[in-house]
Amino acid sequence: MTHKRIAVLISGDYRGFDVCLPTMAPLLKSTDEHKVDIYFSTWSESHHVHPLDPTLAHHVVDITSEKIFDVLHDYDVKGVVVEHFDKEYWDKLRYNCPMVHRWHEGMKMIKGSGIDYDFVVITRPDLYFNNSDKINLPNLASTYQNKLGVAWADSLHLQKLQDIMFGSSMQNIESLVCGLDLNEWDTAEEHDWHTWWYTYAIGKVPVIGHFMDWDQCTFCRFPTITGLTFLEMQAQYTDYRDMKLI
Repeated sequence: MTHKRIAVLISGDYRGFDVCLPTMAPLLKSTDEHKVDIYFSTWSESHHVHPLDPTLAHHVVDITSEKIFDVLHDYDVKGVVVEHFDKEYWDKLRYNCPMVHRWHEGMKMIKGSGIDYDFVVITRPDLYFNNSDKINLPNLASTYQNKLGVAWADSLHLQKLQDIMFGSSMQNIESLVCGLDLNEWDTAEEHDWHTWWYTYAIGKVPVIGHFMDWDQCTFCRFPTITGLTFLEMQAQYTDYRDMKLI
């Protein structure tokens, strides 16, 4: 049997990764059908901020590569990069520029590994999954080898694209991520990231598919609490989002 070699890049602010990891486990584990290598690209500080008033609760956690290797000791971790967040620098650029930078740094590790992966998935540390064991990576690798598979991609008819989790062949992901110039987005006439991202992505990978529904994962947000059911975590995120909109 030929094992598919799959790279999973977990990229972004560490946030509630400790809470989310148990729900991600089936996505990150190797099986008889495929070998998963994990890469982690994050910042050296993780911030948990109250949505209404940061002075009420602003919990900062120091993140090191040693911490990440320790948390992921049961998994095959191939590379970790932890970088200082220069707030003064990033505040001058548009939102999502730091996210794209983390993708860039993660892809440097994957390319530098010298491994020719069959499939590459990019996701976030703060996603809380519902039945992630139903996500069959070998099937996704076959289905989206020549397409871009994107979670929550149910707004394609509106020409908008989500960015929480996406995957394709290594060649496609390399073209998509490494070809993404921060300055292009930072100076674009289009100010809606999801609209701009759709136009950019479809120019790189013309066929985009929807591989995960809204009821399969949600965001882990302040306060990060262990032991919540998926519906409880989803409700907590909804409350957080609604408070941010007040």
